[in-house]
Amino acid sequence: MADHAAAAPAPVGATKPAVAPPARNWLLIALVAVNMLGMVGLGAYLVLRPSSGAAPAAAHGGEDAEHDAEDEEEEEEEEEDGEHEMGPLVEFESMVVNLRAPTTDRYLKITFQLELRNPEQLEHVETHMPAFRDAVLMYLTALSIEEVQGAQNAALLRDHLLELTRSTLGRRAVSHVYFTEYLVQ
Repeated sequence: MADHAAAAPAPVGATKPAVAPPARNWLLIALVAVNMLGMVGLGAYLVLRPSSGAAPAAAHGGEDAEHDAEDEEEEEEEEEDGEHEMGPLVEFESMVVNLRAPTTDRYLKITFQLELRNPEQLEHVETHMPAFRDAVLMYLTALSIEEVQGAQNAALLRDHLLELTRSTLGRRAVSHVYFTEYLVQ
């Protein structure tokens, strides 16, 4: 009899005891994890992307950052005065690469010259040219057609190549990159 009374329905109008809603902690954890991954990705992009600004140079710290800041100041002063004294030029062989394109084969043919800061760098640059050529090839083949079309993208590409030369050949080896051929097909 006692079992039957316990199983009896609650009287009409009586409220049921409060039951905790199902735990949604997994959703909150997933949202926080996705947010953290996004922030880490954005941070990595901002730190690792090649740029011509002074912020990445300062991130290296120490004496190199001071020399880079001095070099940038000298370059800016030369550009303002119009007194840029050309250093030795090293011709980079023409390179044709496949670009990432969804439907058709697209190509970039590029030829450029590296302006060295001083003649003493010539032997060093020629010795390390195969490593630099490999780095350029890997960089260019990762680009899409949209990333290379237009004058603004070509200027960005030139800045990226300058940073690539400095990371491969040394921060103080190369002062400028000059395109002598730039063809997108």
